[in-house]
Amino acid sequence: MFKKRLWWLPAVVACLFLGGVEARSETETQSEVETTEPSENAESTAPASGSPSLLDRVRGYGNDVFQGGKEAAETVSNTLDETRMYRAKSKWTLSGKYSPVETWIPSKYGASVSFNSSVESTWELEYMRGSIPLKFFVIDIGEMIEQKLSLLYRSYSTRNSFHFFAGAFYHTFKARLGNTYLALVPNSPIQGIDLVQIRTWGIVGGIGNRWQFKSGWGIGVDWFTIAIPLKTIQADAPYLTTNTNGAKRDDVNDVFDLIRKVPTFALFKVQLGYSF
Repeated sequence: MFKKRLWWLPAVVACLFLGGVEARSETETQSEVETTEPSENAESTAPASGSPSLLDRVRGYGNDVFQGGKEAAETVSNTLDETRMYRAKSKWTLSGKYSPVETWIPSKYGASVSFNSSVESTWELEYMRGSIPLKFFVIDIGEMIEQKLSLLYRSYSTRNSFHFFAGAFYHTFKARLGNTYLALVPNSPIQGIDLVQIRTWGIVGGIGNRWQFKSGWGIGVDWFTIAIPLKTIQADAPYLTTNTNGAKRDDVNDVFDLIRKVPTFALFKVQLGYSF
């Protein structure tokens, strides 16, 4: 009888066992899904293996800039190297000039006209002028005016733009003495006693570059110029014969001799011209 009453017990145990297995299976499946989701998200957020890094992009940009600069430099170099060809096609050049560093007066300006006698040589007539009021060393000068006219021969030989030049110059220098010196000769009857005038001629030489372009325009630089006075044509200083103050007279005389005899220099004289 007891056995007949418990006939349902094996069926209940079997149901409970199968239900536990099924629950464990669902739990394991859910944990696997949760475990695999972060890896999938990580894979989705990781950069693709084929995309460049920041360092690679920077390197690429640097290479592009370098290559562009190199090509631009080659273009400029090729353009400048054509100077000789364009010089052979033109005869005359008109130019404006500026000389920032020069004795005795800096910041001179002027103009020139040039004739290309051949592709290897150029003749040039140059005029430069400068004026400035200043105290010149120990001399109180109210104003200085300096002018120079030069005839130059520029020799390129087989070179493209670099050349040597040499020639002759005619130089004038005028200065008016300041009140410190004029006060020593009051009421002088001599006309122009305040004026110092010097005229000299000599030889000049230097080195430079001239670049000419297809458009006809050209630029140039005289890197270094030296002018050596050889002969004094005029040297007037009425103050030297009128003033009785020995010290002041010696000051003027020293500067007088300095301008007549000492070579002068110029650096970085630039020009802009047009050839035809």
